[in-house]
Amino acid sequence: MKRKYTNTELWLLWGISFGMGSSVVVFALTSSTGSWALTGLGAMLGLIIGTFKDRSKSPRP
Repeated sequence: MKRKYTNTELWLLWGISFGMGSSVVVFALTSSTGSWALTGLGAMLGLIIGTFKDRSKSPRP
């Protein structure tokens, strides 16, 4: 049986992918190692968005 992924998991994946892509571009343009922090920001943003989407989908007591 195929497992259904939660919004938190999916948005975390998208956030990391977007953050890593942005980091590579910024690093290529500036050679600044601080650009790798964008991956963490993308992951954090993805977790926040995914959590809110999961909470809005769940029934309220």
